Amino acid sequence: MKQFLLLFLTCVCAVVCAQAQTDAASDSIIYNNCDVKPEFPGGNAAMMRYIGEHLQYPEAALKSGKQGKCVLRFVITKDGNVGEVKVLRSVSPECDAEAARVVRMLKFSPGKQNGVLVNVWYTLPISFKLASSAPVSSMPCFVDSAGNVGIMPEFPGGNAALMKFLADNMVYPEISAKIKVSGRCVVRFLVTKTGDVDSIQIEQSLFRPFDEAVISVVKRLPKFKPGTRNGEPVDVWYTLPVTFRAPQPDPMEEYNRPDPTDPRNIDPGFVR
Repeated sequence: MKQFLLLFLTCVCAVVCAQAQTDAASDSIIYNNCDVKPEFPGGNAAMMRYIGEHLQYPEAALKSGKQGKCVLRFVITKDGNVGEVKVLRSVSPECDAEAARVVRMLKFSPGKQNGVLVNVWYTLPISFKLASSAPVSSMPCFVDSAGNVGIMPEFPGGNAALMKFLADNMVYPEISAKIKVSGRCVVRFLVTKTGDVDSIQIEQSLFRPFDEAVISVVKRLPKFKPGTRNGEPVDVWYTLPVTFRAPQPDPMEEYNRPDPTDPRNIDPGFVR
């Protein structure tokens, strides 16, 4: 009986190990083609619109007049995320890096082979195109879905003034006094052609009370100088990271705190 049980357990372990090896091997396989191809929610038009809203023309490339088509090849993993990214055709190091940054933000419905989720290679061209009338500027720029360059909206007084406004007007959640939370919340909003803030969204959540605090302060932002394309005001999406840092304890406070076990620190009125 013992010999049979030992043989049974050995067979079970062998099957589990073989399955684990099979799973590991399947994770390392990347298909060039598959039965069901990965798809961005809403299709290619939605993907190009998303890229256009998030892509920013690198300042160095704008000043040097660099433009062209960057071709990327990347892995869409079983969970729909973007894995390894390769540059097949380069425009410039700055443009390549910006294209790769935005591609890593994409989330797909994963590909399938024989009904099973698989890793798949995906090739995507991203155009960096300077409009003929676009001035060479040191201002932060964006690229729309058609590849046209525009100037980003500007907060009155610049980024330093924007950071000061956030710091002066941020109302920390009451819970922050009880728990120490550090991290970054990323908020995205539309700066309309009139400079107003609209359509506020949390792109990267930290913790709900902190997300709500960020939304509240963004709603109170004054008007921006609107973004422009070819000299005309346009609606532009604006992404803003907000960092929260938990207050650090004062080491001197701990050092100066009386030791309650020291007889010299006992109030005589409480000695019986």
